[in-house]
Amino acid sequence: MRAPGLGFYLLNASLELCIHLAYDNSRENIVYSPFSIGTTLSMVLAGARGNTALELSNLLHVDAGYMNTRYFSEAINNSLSSRDVICHTANRLYSDRTFPVRSEYARLLYDKYKARILSVDFQSNSEAVRHEANEWVSRKTQNKIRNLLGPDSVSSETLFILLSAIYFEASWQSSFSPEQTKTGTFYMDSYNIVYVDMMNQESDFMIGHSDELNCRALEMPYRGGEYSMVILLPDSVDGLSSLEERLTEYSLADAFNDGLNMRRVRLSLPKFKVEQKLTLKDTLRAIGVNDLFDDEKVDLSRMFENRGPAVTAVYHHALVEVNENGTKAAAATTALGSNSFYVPGEATSFIVDHPFMFFIKRNEYDLILFMGSVRRPV
Repeated sequence: MRAPGLGFYLLNASLELCIHLAYDNSRENIVYSPFSIGTTLSMVLAGARGNTALELSNLLHVDAGYMNTRYFSEAINNSLSSRDVICHTANRLYSDRTFPVRSEYARLLYDKYKARILSVDFQSNSEAVRHEANEWVSRKTQNKIRNLLGPDSVSSETLFILLSAIYFEASWQSSFSPEQTKTGTFYMDSYNIVYVDMMNQESDFMIGHSDELNCRALEMPYRGGEYSMVILLPDSVDGLSSLEERLTEYSLADAFNDGLNMRRVRLSLPKFKVEQKLTLKDTLRAIGVNDLFDDEKVDLSRMFENRGPAVTAVYHHALVEVNENGTKAAAATTALGSNSFYVPGEATSFIVDHPFMFFIKRNEYDLILFMGSVRRPV
């Protein structure tokens, strides 16, 4: 049995975030990048001490030292890209010149996270710094994420900004023919419908059902087989909220792996594009990260020459676009089956015609790059 790694620990944190984001956005699409958020918090954890470090390590389910930096370093330095998939990550820190960064932390950030630290003058040039940071994120995400930092997010009182960006682009292993895309009905709930572009194909997919989660699962590999999108489709039209609340790392791991078998499937999936800007400060506080945002309690003394400033905000912007060819996804944050077998027989139908969850993951580690809930595809 493989020892738990970054995928497992990020899964725990991802599900804690999912419960609170679903509660706050119960009528909206949700999309975020656990890897991007996790990388940002990991960089902060590497610079924290005391209870500040304890709260972050409890959320990330790693210790505050070697294991934290090791897991993220392995993921970042072992290229996530391949011959068939584009997956780029980038990290950067902007520090005000009045808060010198410890040289040890600067070396760690570069060695482990490939992150640069820029010393800037927020007091005199806050707008220029904001513009440069937004341009950097835009470049790193192929212009998918623009204006991560809004007009009021950076001021003369800003002391540091931590940025993490990720861009993902991949084609389906079994692509959809545009000629087979038809207008179809999508039931947003028991009372409301919307008409969508429904993609259709018949192919072999990993598919299964979770009695624990009351949902069906289907895994769609991307070309090369290193990455997949997993769709969780609730049994009932109105079952998405219940699914979001009942997810655990064990039930989800089962849906990803042991609960799936290869079948011939007639798949209908709506084209969709989901995009969301999140301010995560309140969400992080709700799941136990408090000292980081408290001027009196924050301890970032591994990062700065003194205890450091409190974090005033954590911004996250994510986008996932799915069509006949594959997926394009981007995100930025500031602060298969080992027991599977082929089941012969006629094709089974998997019709995604009501709200569902999706996960984009690297299969080797079950490392979740993006996840979300689609309540309205258009």
